[in-house]
Formats: sequence, structure tokens, C-alpha cells
Amino acid sequence: MNFEKILLFFKPGLDIREILSIAGKLSKFGKKIYILKEPYSQEFLKIAEKNNIKINVIESEKLKEEGIELITVLGGDGAILRAFHKIIESKTNIPVLGINMGRVGFLSFGTEEKSDDVIQNIFEGKFRIEKRKTLEGEILGKKIYAVNDFVIKSSDGLADFELKTEKEYIGSVRADGVVISSQIGSTAYNISVGGPVVYPDLEVIIVSFIAPFSLSARPIVLSEKNKIFVEVKTSFVVFADGKKMELPQTKEEKKVLSFQLSDFQIKLVKGEKSSFFQSLRTKLKWLEQ
Repeated sequence: MNFEKILLFFKPGLDIREILSIAGKLSKFGKKIYILKEPYSQEFLKIAEKNNIKINVIESEKLKEEGIELITVLGGDGAILRAFHKIIESKTNIPVLGINMGRVGFLSFGTEEKSDDVIQNIFEGKFRIEKRKTLEGEILGKKIYAVNDFVIKSSDGLADFELKTEKEYIGSVRADGVVISSQIGSTAYNISVGGPVVYPDLEVIIVSFIAPFSLSARPIVLSEKNKIFVEVKTSFVVFADGKKMELPQTKEEKKVLSFQLSDFQIKLVKGEKSSFFQSLRTKLKWLEQ
């Protein structure tokens, strides 16, 4: 893959000099560089022009039409997740390359932190593309998607959450909330509430609990074929990959939310020799003595 048309996507507040540095390096490889149309776009283009760097502006809904072949994200995992949501909204499956300029960067290219090394590897073909299914939630008749997780929290503190699959009753738990994670999200919110770390090649749904009012309420891992239903009888809020969702109003006392793995796949560009366990050790200090 040559990746001739590349969209630069960056976290808010990132030093413009760092962005232009990456854009300049990509331009030297003869690539056509784009940024999304934002309020600051024109000012950004003026600065780029002064530095003899040609950058094009594009609206997010025209990514497929323009033929964007790669989205290069400058930032951490949060910026990478936002880029994936742009892809989901535009109904494309453009590969995403993360160059870590954040804190953890678990979704980034690998343990290499130098942008020069990452770019060199990409254009020498030293990479692989990992395909991962997203999570799909249906909440009060509205479909929403997440890469890492959905978090359902009671608006009133403790609440009773009743859990079922399509065929079986799982149980009821009193807690501050429930976390529904994909295997990608196992190292995100899920791990902070005591959920398991799951190898990324396993397509599963993980259910974990926020401050459960019971020592026996332990996380559970479900098959990719399962659809899980969460019944809530109090007011609640839902977060998809950390973003609070706007939900339809309802007067129904009992609300049933459903979650499953979607058929829609994201594409994550990783280093040819990148290792999940190495990332755990270096980024999360896992099993380090």
C-alpha cells in the first residue's frame, strides 16, 4: 500500500510546529496531505504555506469521495479514538496510524516514539494492518458505536442493573455502573475497574462493574456471538469511548439497552514487529518488577 493521500488528524492544543514537521516529512515522500475543515483551518494553511508545505482541507463526510487512504493521528489514544469515530460517521474503513504524542498511546504504531522511525517504517512497508470489530449499542431506539467501550452510569448513585443474553438470564448487580468493553478496550476503563486484560486477536465482549455493592460481582467475558441486554430502572447516562451520548427522552420506568459486536471493522496500523505484551510492559508497566 502506497498511501498517496493522507489525512493528518491531531489532538487539540498540539504544537503547530510538531504538526508541520510531520506534514513536511510526509510531503518529502510525495504524499498529498489533508487536514479536516475546522475553524482554525485557514490560519493553519497560511502558516503551512509560509513553510512551503502544501496542505489541503477536506470535510469529514468527504473522506471516501476524496479517496483518503490513510489517517495519521498525532496524539494519544483519545485522539485515535476520535479519528475512528470520524471514520464510523463517514462509513469508511480507512486505516488509522497513530504516532504517539500523548500519555499512553496503547493504540499507536508500536513502542517506537520517534515520528521519523514510524514514517520510515510505513513507507518501507514494515507494518501490518489489524482489523477489529467495533461495539454496537442500541439505546432507547438509537444506535451508537464504540471502539473501546460503553459505560452506563446511574444518575442517582447506586442502581440495580439486570443483565441477560438472548438466551439466558445472567444476573442482577447493584453498582454505580456497568462497563461493556471490546477486547481492544480491555486495557482502557475495563482494566481500571478490575476487568481482565484480553489478547486483541480474541473477539469478545467484556462486562465489568463500577463499584459493585457485592464482593461476588466479578467481571465476565462473553463470546462474540452474544448480544447482552442491560435493564435499568433509574435515570442513567451512557458514554461511548468516554464521550457522553445525547439520548432520546423516555417516560418508561424500565429501560433495556443492548450491546453486541458490530460487523463494521476498524483498521489499525501497527509496527511489523510490534508486540501486545511489549506494549503492556512498556506502556502499562505490566508484570514489571
